[in-house]
Amino acid sequence: MAAVVRSARTSDLPELQGESNFREWRHYILEHARYCGLEDFFDGTAEEPIHKDDKVQYNHRRKRAMSLITESIGRAWDDVEATGWDPDTETDPKILWDLVHAVARKLPHRTTTELLNDITNASVGEKQTICDFNISFHRTCVRLAERDIVLPSKAKVIFMMNALRNRFPLWHAQLQEDFEEGHLDWHSLQAQIRHASWLDRHHGIQFSRA
Repeated sequence: MAAVVRSARTSDLPELQGESNFREWRHYILEHARYCGLEDFFDGTAEEPIHKDDKVQYNHRRKRAMSLITESIGRAWDDVEATGWDPDTETDPKILWDLVHAVARKLPHRTTTELLNDITNASVGEKQTICDFNISFHRTCVRLAERDIVLPSKAKVIFMMNALRNRFPLWHAQLQEDFEEGHLDWHSLQAQIRHASWLDRHHGIQFSRA
């Protein structure tokens, strides 16, 4: 059985241990969400209302949905944070829900050389979302760090910029210019990545800075 986290706000939640109890954790969270009428925040159908009075109730429900996830993901926190997700600015439970799904799944074995090749030759696939690519990139960095190979922030910026070049040439050109002028670092690049992921998810807009 999964460990349980006591929460005054959300009742008892099973703690996500990883691949071993992911299905159990997911089932429990979704059942709790349905019981509380929060399932729209997990399936992506929640829409922020226009009227002020309705927004108060909406924000209350959104925070409850977010707490269901944040208070129960346990050791998955490190992997989620490695994706660039910022708890201080990101308020959409669906984005966090999708990130947890991505980082909790079992990863195939890769040699150190293969992981280094994955980073240096990274590229965003034609049908790959920016969010999925970012998660994959970060997880590779984390796996390398576990083998005592910690990439400098500037190196990660260069590898990620190169990965965007074929799919997003205009965006890549602007990033390259910003980097050469000293205006782009890992933090600001991740801010752009998160914004691009948001545009892609909510509006289906292919992000590029012209």
